[in-house]
Amino acid sequence: MHIVVVGAGIVGLSIAVGLAEAGAGVVVVDGGPPGARLTRTTFAWLNAGFLPVDRTYWGLRSGSLDAWHEASAGHPWFHAGGSLHLATAGGTEPDDRSAAWRAELRGWGEPIVALDAAAVHALEPALAGVTAVGGVAARLFRRDAWVETDGAIGHLVDRLLAAAGPGALRTGTPVARLEPGSGMPGVRLTSGETLHGDHVVVAAASDTPVLTGGGLVPVLAPDARGVPGLLVLTAPVAITVGRIVRRDDLVLRPAPGGRLLLQAGALDNDLRLDEPAATTDDRVRTLLARAAATLSRVDAPVAEQVTVAARALPPDGRPIVGWLDGARRTYVAVTHSGITLAPAIARIVIEDVLHGRRATDLDAYRPRAAPRA
Repeated sequence: MHIVVVGAGIVGLSIAVGLAEAGAGVVVVDGGPPGARLTRTTFAWLNAGFLPVDRTYWGLRSGSLDAWHEASAGHPWFHAGGSLHLATAGGTEPDDRSAAWRAELRGWGEPIVALDAAAVHALEPALAGVTAVGGVAARLFRRDAWVETDGAIGHLVDRLLAAAGPGALRTGTPVARLEPGSGMPGVRLTSGETLHGDHVVVAAASDTPVLTGGGLVPVLAPDARGVPGLLVLTAPVAITVGRIVRRDDLVLRPAPGGRLLLQAGALDNDLRLDEPAATTDDRVRTLLARAAATLSRVDAPVAEQVTVAARALPPDGRPIVGWLDGARRTYVAVTHSGITLAPAIARIVIEDVLHGRRATDLDAYRPRAAPRA
């Protein structure tokens, strides 16, 4: 069996590696270098229980997070240690969730630990202004982790080439369109070349609706490029943190070379990809000021790199994964939280495409499922 995978981000490469290591012939096509478009412009936070979840979606994320730990522990680009959710001076709970919600997560198996101020300082001596609410200064989501995306992508590329050979990665020429046809399906490149396979798997993030016709694969997008998100990478700071740290208005984590990576979801609410530079600069200054207030003995950090990236985000935040046609020629995999979900989606694609066994744990997220708002 030969399969063409469109998209060389973390999801497309994970799918291709899984297929190749299971014995399929694979070629991955992308207009840019591996991981260049979205994967390398994400916060790269691996988590199962932080986002609003139901039992089915938590199970999908949880299994994928376990797969990350099993496959990546020991690699220098994989960083365990959990995520620390701080209480605030205004009396906000550390994770903005109810006790019932936390109890439900724990009942499913998510390890969440309540910490007092002394325990927080023992974990993260650099934090300033640690405040306890009802004796709880923070909650630690113990399984959470983060990855250095360059390292993770490089590792997947090495595995792909080892399993499928040097011709398995075709980058530099974008895909113009899909050619499902009545015979062997394929993709037409902008160069005019057509690549054929027994199946085509489209994992092209926010380009997926354009390539597939849009109707069955909606992606919430203020414009044609996707949903914008702001990341700020600081210059090296004198003292940093050892894990992901979240307060009500900021999320930060360590980055290579003594740097910090910053984001704040609320600042993205009215963010536009084409907004004036001065407006983006205001957002960046806000993030840097919040980071300075979070860390002790640190002067205001300096922005070394500012990224406004377009994210693929289905309307309900859930994946869309499955066959687009009854003949099972074209398969699609598009999702938010691609970093977290890549191993789980790869497993499901292998079951569906290579073995012809329908993976039932994603039935609610198939392209032909009931409309989702």
